[in-house]
Amino acid sequence: MYNFLFSAHNIIRYILLVALVLALLNAFLKDRNKRSFSSVDNIINRTALGFLHLQFLFGLLLYTHSPKVNFDAGFMKNPIIRYYTVEHIFIMLIAVVLFTIGVARTKRLPETKKHRSVWLFGLIAVTLISIGLLTLK
Repeated sequence: MYNFLFSAHNIIRYILLVALVLALLNAFLKDRNKRSFSSVDNIINRTALGFLHLQFLFGLLLYTHSPKVNFDAGFMKNPIIRYYTVEHIFIMLIAVVLFTIGVARTKRLPETKKHRSVWLFGLIAVTLISIGLLTLK
């Protein structure tokens, strides 16, 4: 089970990377050029959001089966165990919540602010994801 979850988590990250970059570039360029928000924009954003949620779901399942996650006494003193047990999942959760908020706000915001919501929240989320991946020593 662990090997399947680990492989799925690794494969989905590349698809997610492409989807997030596409959504952020699309939103940034359309915000910059003052383009209206279309159904294609909604599909791009929701696809990226879907892959992000799928990646997080596989990450949660992996979290429950991983030998790297350990709550034994003194686990906070070991940087690798602390990273997988606390830091990685916490940073990724915040990133998922922020991107979800950015995409969900497009339902209620005026037309001129929809793209900006996606790319600002998305940029923060991608930055957090990058930090969460690069903090492992």
